[in-house]
Amino acid sequence: LLIPLVAMSCVRTPDAPQIEEPHYDGVDNITIAELRQLYGSISDPVEIDSDYVLKGTVTGNDKSGNIYKQLYIRDKQGNGINIGVDQNSVYNFYQVGQEVFIELHNLAMVKYGGELQIGMLGSAANRIEWNKFREVAHRNGFPNAENAQPVVKKITDLTESDVNTLIRIDNIYFVNGGTAQFAPGTATNEEQIKDGDGNTLVTRSSNYSDFAKATLPEGGGRSEEHTLQDRKSTPS
Repeated sequence: LLIPLVAMSCVRTPDAPQIEEPHYDGVDNITIAELRQLYGSISDPVEIDSDYVLKGTVTGNDKSGNIYKQLYIRDKQGNGINIGVDQNSVYNFYQVGQEVFIELHNLAMVKYGGELQIGMLGSAANRIEWNKFREVAHRNGFPNAENAQPVVKKITDLTESDVNTLIRIDNIYFVNGGTAQFAPGTATNEEQIKDGDGNTLVTRSSNYSDFAKATLPEGGGRSEEHTLQDRKSTPS
């Protein structure tokens, strides 16, 4: 009996690895509104040559497959901006509700779809290379989805200031609800939503999204949460 008892005494259960909370020691010194004021008139990408640090909270990532190689963040003033990142599954590192500090020096401001995007010169589609992004996009604290709640808006309330921000639209319905799919083909698909007053907005859904082949919900009610890309379209 001695031998098996000794053998059993050597079996150990390893401790779970400690998860260290990320922390950033720097401070932010620019807002998204100020970036828009500085770079809003550009047509070609412009490298940022100042030591700007932007603080924001992740409001949109690529977890559902409907956002491709991008992050959306919102600053404390409530403004949003798109960041191009040359990497898939970015959500594994930058979850919704994650506070981040972006060191902008040597990155670039880019016009993407007519709107400003943070990117990098000399890279594919001016997206920030992954290793570079991990160096300059510092997580601070653990992600908290409560810090990334959408702003409730009506279709008629939407303005240019809502571009790239997370919104929620209540009491709307899909025109093709109950019959069409979000993205039945091999490319991005557009569908109309309407409110009770007949105001219309176009939603865009990628065929790579994990809900692409789902049928559009039928009837009215609260919409899904969307990141507004322009005044006439939001990805579902």
